Amino acid sequence: MAIASDPVKENVSKILEEWSSCFLKYSQSHPGIPLPPKFLDIFTLDWPCKPHRDADNAYRIDYRSPSETKPMDTASFSLQARLYVYSETGVRSYYVDEDGIIRATAENRPANKNDAPIPTCEWKVGTPCLSN
Repeated sequence: MAIASDPVKENVSKILEEWSSCFLKYSQSHPGIPLPPKFLDIFTLDWPCKPHRDADNAYRIDYRSPSETKPMDTASFSLQARLYVYSETGVRSYYVDEDGIIRATAENRPANKNDAPIPTCEWKVGTPCLSN
């Protein structure tokens, strides 16, 4: 389990927010047209946005297309960011899907829809983080 001194990579949450916003924008502007089967397709197709290609080198990012998540829902997707080396380069894994909520876990496993949302200040520049 994570402790306060463990490293947290915030830039991957910003990247996930950017990519998920891009997928959501595409789904809204192209109703009924499925998202691409492969993530790299968004860089070759006529997309309304072009998110950064590069994620932090500490993370592997996995994209799940509509056919893999909810076959009857053309706007469904999920992205998971998992550390290559847990505890050396960080201690959090992240998850986001079509609801746009970025979730994370400090456990050594992939994050999922049941994990707690991260604070907005982790991905939205200028948003203060409030401590309890």
